[in-house]
Amino acid sequence: MYWLLMSHILALVPCVICFNTYWKTKNYQAAYTGLQIGFTAIFSVFYHTYDYDNIDIDVVLHTYDSWALLDHWASPSVILTTILYILRFRTEVFYCLSYLCSITFLVGTLAHSVFMEFVVLFSAGFFILIKYRSVLRYLRNFPRLSASGLFILGAAIFCYYYASIGDFQLWHSLWHFCIFASAGIFCRIREKIDRLLNVPGETYQRTTTESI
Repeated sequence: MYWLLMSHILALVPCVICFNTYWKTKNYQAAYTGLQIGFTAIFSVFYHTYDYDNIDIDVVLHTYDSWALLDHWASPSVILTTILYILRFRTEVFYCLSYLCSITFLVGTLAHSVFMEFVVLFSAGFFILIKYRSVLRYLRNFPRLSASGLFILGAAIFCYYYASIGDFQLWHSLWHFCIFASAGIFCRIREKIDRLLNVPGETYQRTTTESI
């Protein structure tokens, strides 16, 4: 079974949620996040075809290195973009930080940096500290859904690191399942909290305490 490839099917969950949010509220952050998740999944699918000797896709970019570059650049970028979206940063801040993260990971990938994972964890923690009120609001209003998302996210992190010492195809496939599932849950929570706060797309005003 091509589990490394099939596991990307769950990327449809956050994509559908994001595009549905855009369709209903014209929230362009949601559309941007959905597009980034979708293209990241596509890059990852092509990249992981090289894990199977009986699949030949050298008809597009003609090189493993190209797909590896796209995958290793897009994967950490989309993680932080999704976090920025979930934490409800203001539109202009959201796009600036997302672009900054994308360029940082592109340079890091080209330089074959060994600090990419540290940068992802540090940046995610930093963004969460800045927007801790959003995290508390999620936990207070949707405790079960938030707990489920955190549990699956924890499982995703475990699978990612365990894949380096265990069965790679099994554990990395589970990483795909869990990370896309957790993204779907948190994107759904973002949609629900916006509806709870009566947020009509991107034209609303926040209080000064949420100016970021």
